[in-house]
Amino acid sequence: MWNDKSSVIFYMLSLYDNHRANNLSFNDIVIIDTIYNHESIIHNNFNLVKKKNIIKLPKLIVLDFSYEGHDIYSSQNIYKCINRFHEEYSVNTIAISQNPIAVDNEKIFYYNFAWELFSNDKTQEKNTLKYKFNYLGGYPRKDKILFFNKLVDSPYLKESIYSFGTIPPHNKSLSTAKTLEDNPAIIDHDMLYSKHESKFWNSIFWSPYLTSRFSLVQETEMQNESRRYTEKTIKAIATKTPFVIAGNYKVIEQLKKDGFLTFEPYINQSYDSEPDQNKRSEMIIEEVNRLSRMSDNEWEDFYNTFLIDIIKYNFDRLQKLPSKEKFISSLKF
Repeated sequence: MWNDKSSVIFYMLSLYDNHRANNLSFNDIVIIDTIYNHESIIHNNFNLVKKKNIIKLPKLIVLDFSYEGHDIYSSQNIYKCINRFHEEYSVNTIAISQNPIAVDNEKIFYYNFAWELFSNDKTQEKNTLKYKFNYLGGYPRKDKILFFNKLVDSPYLKESIYSFGTIPPHNKSLSTAKTLEDNPAIIDHDMLYSKHESKFWNSIFWSPYLTSRFSLVQETEMQNESRRYTEKTIKAIATKTPFVIAGNYKVIEQLKKDGFLTFEPYINQSYDSEPDQNKRSEMIIEEVNRLSRMSDNEWEDFYNTFLIDIIKYNFDRLQKLPSKEKFISSLKF
């Protein structure tokens, strides 16, 4: 096994599907979490692998990149890890990835860790909608700061509930004076100080969702090299909240491929097809402002007439997505 002090662990799974690949059985497969002390083996940290700690070689190794999916998690980099494990252990090795662009369905398969995070959470009833929208910015990464620079000019931000943490010194040059003036605005966690001590990401802070009309979901990045979405988007689905996503290029298209319904044409999601990050941000905020301009009565009619059935469908879809164990057991390769 792996060093117990590390965060890299083996999960032994039973593959109970009679039609499974290679007829693997209990203890035939090992899933390896590829994050160690908040670093990934994608960065050539193969020293994390200690052959002497493996008690028995499995028939299949699955490298779990389902937690990550931005630009460095390309198929080329994932294949480097697959090949390195195969060379070290002489065991058939595959990977699961959160970034659909990296997937080839031969050695790299698509799975999103967030699918099973909140599927069993009990829903809570909406309260009085005091806010236009909720915006949980989390840790101020580069793309988030660039987006927030524009969002602070929205006349509806002050009528909304939002959180944006302390901007780290190395990113302050990305911020406008107004962005810095409005920060930090903490309603959940200041990630600069609590990033590795909190389990905020795998639990739902319900209050903002229950008291606002819709979510402006700030995803981890807003790039073109990935189509991934994370727990941030899944939280909106799990809380039955309509959403607009400030995320990667064509992330809405990926949600559709994963079986979710979009809010088109009731919410303008044309921003999803805009590859330029700056223009996409402007289109997103334009739609956020349009939705926020609705009166309370207009929003209630809009929600009950056009959105509620989509929200219910997506919530039900979330419950049907496979757990990681079931997904891997169904793979054919």
